Amino acid sequence: MSRTSMSFLLVLTVSLLAHHTTAASCNSEDEKALLAFKDADQDRSKLLTTWSPQSSCCEWSGIKCDGASGRVSELKLESLGLTGTLSPELGSLSHLRTLNVHGNSMDGPIPSTFGKLLRLEVLDLGTNFFSGALPASLAQLASTLQTLDLSGYRFEGPFPSVIGKLTSLRKLILERADASAGSIPSFLASLENLTILNLQGSWFTGSIPSSLSKLKNLQTLDLSDGLRLTGSIPAFLGGLQNLEYLDLSGTKFSGSIPPSLGNLPKLRFLDISNTLVSSRY
Repeated sequence: MSRTSMSFLLVLTVSLLAHHTTAASCNSEDEKALLAFKDADQDRSKLLTTWSPQSSCCEWSGIKCDGASGRVSELKLESLGLTGTLSPELGSLSHLRTLNVHGNSMDGPIPSTFGKLLRLEVLDLGTNFFSGALPASLAQLASTLQTLDLSGYRFEGPFPSVIGKLTSLRKLILERADASAGSIPSFLASLENLTILNLQGSWFTGSIPSSLSKLKNLQTLDLSDGLRLTGSIPAFLGGLQNLEYLDLSGTKFSGSIPPSLGNLPKLRFLDISNTLVSSRY
């Protein structure tokens, strides 16, 4: 082997080792925030057994880091039986893009420090026991947040208007979310990038507001099991040309199916079972 080839291999090996070391390292502030989350609840501490200062946090279960910077980019802890609250320290994970604790038994409010997660794209807190008003600071995520799942959330008051400010949202999932009785808020129309709007089992009352006609990118609209939803199926739904899935089952909607729904070229699923709607156009 020539001296030039040997030199090239040596440089390549050193480069790969350096990259591996960087990828495996963990930012000290990120590690501190994660350990605070772990230690905030005794039962949670027992479940997150790989979370130890003896190893890089990038190697801990449920954690992914950016390969170049070593900063935590994903926190995914789905269906682990976690209890306790969300630690305010998580707000210091400034490179976090995904925060997912779906399907646990956690409770309490969303910390206002989450408004500092300016790179966050996915916030999935669904199917827990979280409650309380949403912090106004979440509006700071308007340019990045694309998925918000608050299934089962107890708002303990009116539907939070801050959601209407999250204009980059593509998926809004509020299955069985509990808010004070009221109509579907018209400010949802400002979420023009939405492709999925899931309000299954909601406590909303009245009819579908005409403002939702602005959601031209909507592909899925699920209002099923909304026992307090009434009125007729609005004709403007026929103008949502990207709609593929429409579930109105288990509601108090009445009347007939508007002919305009026949103009939806992509509609593949329509459920009006257990309603007062006639199956005829």
